[in-house]
Amino acid sequence: MKVQFEFTATDVADVAQRSSTRSKAIREWRWIARIGWASLISLALFFAIDGPLVRRLIFSLAILLGLIALYPYIFRTSATVRYRKYYREQFGGDGPFSCEVEIAPTGLTVTQHGAETRRPWRNIQELVDTAGAIEIRCKPTGLVVVRDRAFQTTQQRAEFLRLARDYLASKSNS
Repeated sequence: MKVQFEFTATDVADVAQRSSTRSKAIREWRWIARIGWASLISLALFFAIDGPLVRRLIFSLAILLGLIALYPYIFRTSATVRYRKYYREQFGGDGPFSCEVEIAPTGLTVTQHGAETRRPWRNIQELVDTAGAIEIRCKPTGLVVVRDRAFQTTQQRAEFLRLARDYLASKSNS
């Protein structure tokens, strides 16, 4: 079964964001960055504020904890902006671009922007039915997102998902 849809640099940035948030290594790097930035800002404020030592310590500790808590909200959009800028550069603009996804007994084939990628079912980790898309998580790396706009009807989407799950289950029995 083959489906086709158009995507933009923003869509690819979304896929990169989805993929990176599942990475244990990237979550760890973000945690280290969160603590590092919060510590630097708190330390700078500690030395910039006049007053008794205890008050400066309490204020700096409060700022440290607040920044650690707020970091994901403050920098969430900056990651999205960076991903979007990168994919605009890679694709030569915002799009739209064409993507074709085919599932067959032998595996998954994705064709986009002049490149074809084939993945046998043994390299597919899982299929996830999300709001607005079907995510196909691949090993060792990769995430294929088939947007709902690839399907003309909800029945076609359901059939695609059922067929992909059947192929994926049959790889386990082989």
